[in-house]
Amino acid sequence: MRTPRLSARKRLFENIASLGVLQAANYILPLITLPYLVRVLGAGNFGLVAFAQAFTLYFGALTDYGFNLTATRRIAASRDDVGEISRIFCAVMTAKVALLIGSFVIMTALVLAIPKFRPDAPVYYAAFLAVVGMVMFPVWYYQGLERMRHITALNVCARTAATLAIFVFVKHRSDYALATLIQSLGMVGAGILGLAAVRTVSRISLAMPSLGEVIGTFGDGRHVFVAQFASTAFGPMNVFVLGMLADHRTVGCYAIAEKIVRAAITLSIPITTAVYPRASALFGVSRDAALGFLRRVLLAGGALFLCLCAGLFLAADWAVVLVAGGRNPLIAMLIRIMAILPFTIFADNIYGTQVMLNLNMHKQFRNVVVRGALMSLALSLVLVPILGAVGSALAFLCSEVLVLVMMILPVNRAGIGLVRGPR
Repeated sequence: MRTPRLSARKRLFENIASLGVLQAANYILPLITLPYLVRVLGAGNFGLVAFAQAFTLYFGALTDYGFNLTATRRIAASRDDVGEISRIFCAVMTAKVALLIGSFVIMTALVLAIPKFRPDAPVYYAAFLAVVGMVMFPVWYYQGLERMRHITALNVCARTAATLAIFVFVKHRSDYALATLIQSLGMVGAGILGLAAVRTVSRISLAMPSLGEVIGTFGDGRHVFVAQFASTAFGPMNVFVLGMLADHRTVGCYAIAEKIVRAAITLSIPITTAVYPRASALFGVSRDAALGFLRRVLLAGGALFLCLCAGLFLAADWAVVLVAGGRNPLIAMLIRIMAILPFTIFADNIYGTQVMLNLNMHKQFRNVVVRGALMSLALSLVLVPILGAVGSALAFLCSEVLVLVMMILPVNRAGIGLVRGPR
């Protein structure tokens, strides 16, 4: 018979593998279409698409409300109680739909009110459909149950279909709105399939939650929401500020470089996402065991991502030729500026999400991320008018490094030395 420890370890690696495939669908499949879209749409129209997607990602962060952490933790703690899982699922989905409706109203008001947005309204609405897909896909539910393999195949099928549709239907520079729509529909399809599979994983009962349950769900996530919203703001902020201050072609160059770097960053997501419910469960049993587990993850993962960063720096020119179809010194420079980010983002997840949140350091975590977002915005506003795309890359780099430092300091002050062990 397998021991519980071996079974838990197998489930952890199974979820890392499943999440790895899922992240490939979320990020690597769009990267496959990147060279094609850059060539067909041109840098200017590609920059417009990137700007619209960056804009709507703020609404994705709003509708998430930190549930990917708080709801995951609640599901993980109640995984043997079907009734409680049912209540959590219904309350969270109701809250997310309410946030989606509010987001749509806000986005419509902004698109109609801002002259720069109004002529390209179809692109923004097409991009907003991706937010609908995010709301529909209950990844937090599957993460909490550590049952990601049940929906990974369905998700990959939907995303693969969208990827193929890009090559089939997008043929001209004027097809930029269509390209945006197809990418968003891939996420909607994944969301539909993810919802359809919910009751095959756990026989939950679906019912309209009470107002008190929904309000309580918002209350549980309020601290994490501020931190998660600010954290998510890092991603699109630089593209958004650059798009407001520069032309679409400059945005396109920066977006190409950032997407290449983010492809490397996303390799950490399967690891950190699968580690979170396991770390949460271990903290409930033994703080020392949980910290020992996270120490091993940090050291092994840190070494891996430092090697990845070095490879990204050295291969920048080759990556640009592969994606853009020719040499572009500006894009290569941007990649090299941001090459260390896969390591820093992996490390600040371990210190912040895995340690600080599980030790109820919610306010400290929130404050760090909010300060980081404000610094990123301030640096962008100062550097972009002077340096353009280079300023965006430097703002992204400096803000992420500062966030990592600010994550490490309170953890060390609490007597937790993840690298050297407890003091």
